Amino acid sequence: MKIEMRMDSQLVMRQLAGEYKIENEKLFPIFMKIHNFQVEHGILALVHIPREQNKDADRMVNQALDSPQQESFL
Repeated sequence: MKIEMRMDSQLVMRQLAGEYKIENEKLFPIFMKIHNFQVEHGILALVHIPREQNKDADRMVNQALDSPQQESFL
């Protein structure tokens, strides 16, 4: 099994890949969860999606965030 994590943020992708330092300490616990998952399972691939090709995903995320039944996955 392989999991692809697709994102339009090159900064976040490079931070997760260890190329850039994470300076915002509030983001570090989330990074550690993702990093530990990758170390334990070795199945996470980071894929950059240009922002202009990501409009549908942005719309879906905004709908989910506006939903009264929103759940936190992290």
